[in-house]
Amino acid sequence: MLLELIHLKRAELAKYLANRTFDEELIREKERELDLEEARLRSKES
Repeated sequence: MLLELIHLKRAELAKYLANRTFDEELIREKERELDLEEARLRSKES
């Protein structure tokens, strides 16, 4: 379920990026945070 939430967050960030709602650097930073969170969750699955 947490991985699905990360997927939804990524989709929202993509919308923000496409619409230029927020600064691209901020969006990229949030994407990196999601990458780390996803990696942590996947490592727990193994």
